Amino acid sequence: MGLGYGGFDQKNTTYLIFLFLSLYLYLKIKYARINSKNIDKFSELVEELIINKKFPEASVLIEKNIKSIEDIDGGVSFRNWLAKKINPQDELSYFLKDEEKSDGYFKEKYSVQIKLIADKIRKNDESKEIASALIIRVFNDKSFIKHLSISKPYFLVDVLKRKTICSEQIIKLFINSLIEDLGSVYYFEFENNQNLLTSNRYYLNPSNQFLNGIFSDCSICKDLAIYKPVGDKVCNFIDYDKKLVCKYNESLGNYYENHKFQCPVYTGIQFFNVMILESMHQGIQWHMWLYYYQSFTGKILKNMNPDSSVDESVEWPTPFHFHLYMMITNCLDWIYECQDVDGESVFKFNGTSLAHDNSSILKSSALCLGNMIYSIISSSKISNNFKVYIIEIVLRNIKDNKYDLRLSDIHHVMMKSILFNGYHNKIDFNYLTSFKELCDDVDHMIMFELKDFDKLLNLSIDACKKL
Repeated sequence: MGLGYGGFDQKNTTYLIFLFLSLYLYLKIKYARINSKNIDKFSELVEELIINKKFPEASVLIEKNIKSIEDIDGGVSFRNWLAKKINPQDELSYFLKDEEKSDGYFKEKYSVQIKLIADKIRKNDESKEIASALIIRVFNDKSFIKHLSISKPYFLVDVLKRKTICSEQIIKLFINSLIEDLGSVYYFEFENNQNLLTSNRYYLNPSNQFLNGIFSDCSICKDLAIYKPVGDKVCNFIDYDKKLVCKYNESLGNYYENHKFQCPVYTGIQFFNVMILESMHQGIQWHMWLYYYQSFTGKILKNMNPDSSVDESVEWPTPFHFHLYMMITNCLDWIYECQDVDGESVFKFNGTSLAHDNSSILKSSALCLGNMIYSIISSSKISNNFKVYIIEIVLRNIKDNKYDLRLSDIHHVMMKSILFNGYHNKIDFNYLTSFKELCDDVDHMIMFELKDFDKLLNLSIDACKKL
């Protein structure tokens, strides 16, 4: 039969050799640990895999060993630590040191000898340089980052949280890759994160690792400016994606029920909503660039051109109208969420003028709200029906909360912001008279309850007439 000893022929033997070899390589990769002695070989292997576009293999190795690489990059060898102890000054400080400062008799007398001893002990830490170069190489390869964004997004979030990556371009590439792929965790997790902790604040489900990773500590969003690529990408979609703009100008249809969570504009709006609410509860008062909503509003109005078949008498005639509604109501949610935030610091800001206060989410929200309303009311592309709808939403919120004395100052800011174009603080007679006419169609009980607002509106119109 041609069988050798024990029933093995040549084919069986070859198969077993390859099987054991594969097992050996698997175990070697699985249990191998990267250290300063083998970081050079590891770097060469990763480099070769990335050059040959073998991203799955490279990503497994990087994910498994990233902490070891970071430790080597951030570590200091014993010899260099000892050299630093002996002579704490670096070479530049040694030559530029202040002559008036005394290092003590011993160090003054033997400074040259101390430096020579430290230099003899100190060694060039090649492994540290290799680890640093490897991190730069891996996380600056656009194709590889794009692969990681889709296949291992939670790993990239973890790396971001440890601030191994701080490059604006890499963060931009990561976020853009997620937004461009409708099957990414970005869309999936926003759709599957709808439960609330308060009236407005979302419960971040631990299973949604992307949202948890970036919002559980919003200082990461702030420090790494993660909001910027999201905001810029939404702006680009509205400006340049003509196919998408056409859809947004069609009748709403089943967009609200079936498509909003696959929409880059809606999820971008929701990104800021969740981020701002979480920031407030985490004690972050800086505005977190919520003013991107103003940019979104301006670009939506610029590109709004409802299809002739659109019924403009319905609540949300088009997806664009729905987006405007969402931004207005989100701004209101940020303002009134302060009622559920622990402590009183959230209510503090720099007075009731329309001057910026970048250290107050509360006031920034009111200023942003006023600017958006000014833009909507001033637009010839928006029907009076929708304008009245927006005004009524805002004024009803002020009416319903006017007895909370903690909100009296922010309500003053909101009323002025609505009439005077937010922080622009601009008195526009045409705008004010248009606003007055629209208010005639607002629920009269709302206007009756808001006598202060009605008085401010009339006084502002009278002041314009006297100019």
